[in-house]
Amino acid sequence: MKKQHVGARVDPNVREKIEKIAQANKLSVSTVVEELLIRALDDQESELAATFLIPKMVTIVDQAMYKHFNRMANLMVRTAMESSISAQMLQEIAQKDLGMSRDEVKGLRNEMWGRAASSLKRKIQDLTDSILEGMDGE
Repeated sequence: MKKQHVGARVDPNVREKIEKIAQANKLSVSTVVEELLIRALDDQESELAATFLIPKMVTIVDQAMYKHFNRMANLMVRTAMESSISAQMLQEIAQKDLGMSRDEVKGLRNEMWGRAASSLKRKIQDLTDSILEGMDGE
């Protein structure tokens, strides 16, 4: 394709810099200006891509995370509801069918809570130990 002429006015110090580059590389001023324009336009394309792509990507990630957190929140609410229903049913069974007093049921619940907490602490510690052992082997 035939090259076309492009004219531009520049400050004298810019002209001097272009001429020095041209002389140092044994090129014409026109060739140096063309190369500088090509590089500037390539950089500009990259900057424009980043300027437009990054916000789009942030929006997409935000939407995906919102969906994920919304599902997680719904799951947590449902789990809390199911847990509450189960606890209430067990209290009713303990009082009606086993003849336990409200205080006995409360004491049993607190004991079971303590056991569950201890069990989870052990499992977390075992998991932590396993991870640390795996890291030592690397």
